[in-house]
This record gives sequence, structure tokens and C-alpha cells, in this order.
Amino acid sequence: MDASPAAVWATLLDEGTYLCSERTMYRLLAAEGEVKERRDQRTHPAYSKPELLASRPNETWTWDIERHEAPCDRAVMKGHRRRFVAADR
Repeated sequence: MDASPAAVWATLLDEGTYLCSERTMYRLLAAEGEVKERRDQRTHPAYSKPELLASRPNETWTWDIERHEAPCDRAVMKGHRRRFVAADR
């Protein structure tokens, strides 16, 4: 239980017992859901889309930037327009 399938396979082979290949052991254990990463994996925090909320006019401003491809693999920034976000009345 505390040994990896590779270690169990090698131990059985040292004892003179050959049941199956190491890959078959992994395949059988995976079919039963017994093979997983032993270390705890970090998960990314849930991403929340930023929300702009204005409670009165002229309160929230944002940038509207467009990216256009230029010849010769150079990126050119075009249309640096500032956009007004008005409050809902």
C-alpha cells in the first residue's frame, strides 16, 4: 500500500514471482482508480472577471485597447480610445 507499483513489481520479481509487466500493473490500478499523484497539488484560485460598476456619472473610466498585427511580426497598438462607463439610472 505504501509502495509504488514499480517498487512492488521489482520486489515481486526479486522474489521470483512474475505476475505481469510493470505497465500492466499501472493499467490495472488505473482502471480501479487506485493510481494518483501522491503529493497534494496546488490549485489555481478561481478567476473572477473584473466588473466595473459606477453609481453615478463620470465615476468609472476604462481603457479600450485593440491589438493589431503588423507586417514583419511586429505588434502595433492601435486605437487607444478611452471609453466612458455611465451609471445606470
